[in-house]
Amino acid sequence: MNMKLPFFNSRRKTNYAEIDPDEILMDSSNVSHFDRDQFEGRMERPISKPVLYSTLFFFALLAVVYLVQAGNLQIIHGGEYASRSQANMLRPVPYSRRGESYMTGTE
Repeated sequence: MNMKLPFFNSRRKTNYAEIDPDEILMDSSNVSHFDRDQFEGRMERPISKPVLYSTLFFFALLAVVYLVQAGNLQIIHGGEYASRSQANMLRPVPYSRRGESYMTGTE
């Protein structure tokens, strides 16, 4: 069983290009006046595949846990909770008729 997953077995392709000294000095002087505090002029890198798959696995696992718990509450213990909710009613309280007021004391 020699199964290789492509995202764990891939190697980064390194492409080393020769860098001229003029390019180094030009990059360090911020010629285009980028606001470095706002990360302007920075190259964006995509999310790597292992991080993406790990996040996907985490959310899939979380969804499975929620579905198992919902099944536990609905299917396994559903009848018990239904009978408990039917027995959990408040007793009726008699109210006096509306509009009538009774004065106590002197009139």
